[in-house]
Amino acid sequence: MLFTERNNKNAALIKSYQDRYSTLRYPMESIVLGKKNNPWARILESFPRRISHIFDSPELLDTEDQPEMDRYLVRLPSGHRKHTIPLVFKKS
Repeated sequence: MLFTERNNKNAALIKSYQDRYSTLRYPMESIVLGKKNNPWARILESFPRRISHIFDSPELLDTEDQPEMDRYLVRLPSGHRKHTIPLVFKKS
C-alpha cells in the first residue's frame, strides 16, 4: 500500500490503516512518502516479490525454497494443510 503526501495531519490515519492490515496478517508492504524526497526507486524495484516459489523452476531454487518445503503447501497425513490461510472475506 502506498501512502503519499504524509504530514502531521494525516499521520494518525495512516498509522491506523497500517495497524489494521498488519493485524489481519496480509502479506503486504506499505510505503509512506512525504511531500519532499519521494524515493520512487524503492517502489519501482525490478525484482518480483513472492509469497511462494511454487511457479519457479526447481533447478534455480535452494533446498529450503522448494515448494515441498513451503509451510502453506505442506499437507498432513489426513490431507489437510499444515498451516491454513484464513479466508477473512468468506461469507459464513
